Amino acid sequence: MTTAKDSAQLIKDAMGLLQELEATIGQAKPIQTEQSSLLGSLCAFSRDVLALDDVTAIVERAVDAPIQLGLARQVFLGIKDANGAPLERFASAVPGNTEKIEARGIARAALARVVAWQEPLFVPDVSSDEQLWADVETYGVPVDGVICLPLKLDGEITGGLYLDRGPEDARFSQQDFELASYLGDLLARALGMSLREQGRAKREEHLASLFGLARDVASAKDLDAMLDHVAHATLEITGAERAFILLLEGDQLQFGVGRDREQALTSQTFKQLSHSVCQKVIESQEQVCVFDAASDHEFGLRRSVVNLQLQGIVAVPLFGRQGLTGVLYIDSKTKALAALRKEMTVLTAIASVASLMIDNTRLYHRATVDGATGLFSRSLLMIRLEEEVSRARRYKRPFSLVMVDLDARDGAEQPEGLKRVAQIVRLQLRAGIDFPSLYSDDRVAMILPETDAEGALVVAERIREKVAGTDAAQTVSISIAAFPAAATSMHGLIDAAERAIASARQQGKNRTIVGIAT
Repeated sequence: MTTAKDSAQLIKDAMGLLQELEATIGQAKPIQTEQSSLLGSLCAFSRDVLALDDVTAIVERAVDAPIQLGLARQVFLGIKDANGAPLERFASAVPGNTEKIEARGIARAALARVVAWQEPLFVPDVSSDEQLWADVETYGVPVDGVICLPLKLDGEITGGLYLDRGPEDARFSQQDFELASYLGDLLARALGMSLREQGRAKREEHLASLFGLARDVASAKDLDAMLDHVAHATLEITGAERAFILLLEGDQLQFGVGRDREQALTSQTFKQLSHSVCQKVIESQEQVCVFDAASDHEFGLRRSVVNLQLQGIVAVPLFGRQGLTGVLYIDSKTKALAALRKEMTVLTAIASVASLMIDNTRLYHRATVDGATGLFSRSLLMIRLEEEVSRARRYKRPFSLVMVDLDARDGAEQPEGLKRVAQIVRLQLRAGIDFPSLYSDDRVAMILPETDAEGALVVAERIREKVAGTDAAQTVSISIAAFPAAATSMHGLIDAAERAIASARQQGKNRTIVGIAT
């Protein structure tokens, strides 16, 4: 919302402009009652505009005012809103003309001209201006005079105000131009203030989102879940339709995660993004932004861009401790990404958070997962087992500790045998629920939450049979220590599981034994 200080400054500026305008009119001839009434109407317009905070409301009021003041027959206003998207309004004193395409066409042509030239256009007689006259004949609109003013918002001309009169109207005078210039100046100041306020609010939202993103993923240990969270947050913050996080493996990009606004995307969609944009990011190690793909000479004719009808593509490099680790890629079939032109720092900040989390997750993975088997480390097993005992005591719920021991075979073959057993174990467990780990050089352990001895026996037998069926020369002995039946402490469960393993060996191996309390 505009502050009292800001409003006071705007009012001061508006009154100054009115005084200048009054002096200009007074130089032509003494101010008459009609002119005094006009200045009064301008004062009322100034108050109305300055009281508005919403950009759209300001624009609506601005296109109506010149018609109500009798200054123009048709009015067109075009700017970019706080998101960088085009915002246009058209008003006409001619009944039924507000939606006429031809009337808007000539206005847009004049507007594009003043934005390109960055100078006002004042043509009381359009027949004297070759380009305007050609536009009038092309669109077939009865326009006799045109005033078109560039609007400078925050130091940059990004739009303009168009006014015209028809052959039946009096021609524009210098005084009319001064009046229109006053309206344009006041409008630019009011819009600039409102857009800055909206920009501040948007940046505050972005900062809050980035803080939430960093907080949510800071403790994430699962890389896929973390990447999906980052992709989802990227869509929310940027307004993109799809987001991908691609990981660099050697010199090749691999699919990490993909997401649209409704669901996670499969790795098949990796084929449907603009690989040329991503490749350029890898080569330059700099961000690549295509905000209007249809007119982009480098990427506009790329197959993926044409087939998917993409309008916007932005790709940002992800830098880890060891250099480039991947690419954050977003695209859209609309021009929604144009808003990022001035706020690429937001996407860069998201990329920084993602890079940090990828590094941390990979470091955590290397520290807690055995590279050969893909199982969690024994040290992490002890931590998790202690947590599970605490939880089971608090909520009075069962769980089981299961140990899988490789029966004796040639020592040279043992590492490969352990890998095969580890793979079978992982496939038989519930992803994200059960906890498989390496217990020793020839033993795997797993925690099965919410599982009593009977349920654990089903899992254990399935693993034992799978191992024997995969390699006839390799068998396993399995033990089960269930909480609270076998023990109610971490060390008690471990002792019960080891005693059961010893019993299985004594009974001839290749069997499952359920441990009991001592």
